[in-house]
Amino acid sequence: MKSFVRLIGTNNIVELDQIKFALNRAKIEVQTQNETALLLGNVEVTGISGASILVPENRLEDAQNVLIEMGLDSTDKSESDNRWIIYSAAAILISMLLVALLFA
Repeated sequence: MKSFVRLIGTNNIVELDQIKFALNRAKIEVQTQNETALLLGNVEVTGISGASILVPENRLEDAQNVLIEMGLDSTDKSESDNRWIIYSAAAILISMLLVALLFA
């Protein structure tokens, strides 16, 4: 059984199809995760991560090179994106608490 690893995630169904096409053309096996939920626009299922493209672990470097040729960044930004959202939410919560304390 092959071991698949996450190559990249996207919330854009067109970009997902383009990446899959390019990887298939490079003869790299592709699996997707949450593609159906993304097609349906179901944010509750996909969350902020959208759909993920998975490739065999032994072809990861080849797949990253395909992304680079497409002009896409092959580094996964989902962790940094999530961190930004958490920091923003914390800043909003602190601001709300400060406003509540000022008017209490």
